[in-house]
Amino acid sequence: MSDIASILGFGAIGLGFLLAVLAYHLLRTGRVPERPIYVFEGFCLVLVIIGAVLQYSSGNRTTEEIRALQAELKTTKEALSAAQAKTQAAESDLAAQKAQTKNLVAAIQRVFPDGDKLSASVSRIPNLVTQSCSGGPHGTDPLHASEIRTIAGEAAQRIASVQTAINSIVASVPAELKK
Repeated sequence: MSDIASILGFGAIGLGFLLAVLAYHLLRTGRVPERPIYVFEGFCLVLVIIGAVLQYSSGNRTTEEIRALQAELKTTKEALSAAQAKTQAAESDLAAQKAQTKNLVAAIQRVFPDGDKLSASVSRIPNLVTQSCSGGPHGTDPLHASEIRTIAGEAAQRIASVQTAINSIVASVPAELKK
């Protein structure tokens, strides 16, 4: 039974072959009139020929489909290679930009490494000027003391602003780019 199923798996060719074998067995037994059985064998032969032609034409179409798929595969591989090259170039550019960003962050951090101390030192200038005047801290202010206080106050404020801006910039940079 499995032999018959495997023969029928060949389609029209297998069916024609099985019918021809059955006709051959009928002829061997001799119980069947000859003319109808020869017509039946002719039908089996025509069925086998038609099945073979269909199988051959199907095989040609399959070959053409395989060639088309191979061409499409080649095109896809080329597109994949181009995309991989672009990805590698982008990754290389990204690495270069990360390195440049790290250098920039390091440079920004070096601008005022001790900005808080500098701001505190500048803030002390008005007190030093006041204490150095004749008559002690309650004496007469030296020449341009009020201008010195104003300039020192503005400088301390600007230094503190710059330090705050630098700290804000550095804080906004991802941790991986800070070191």
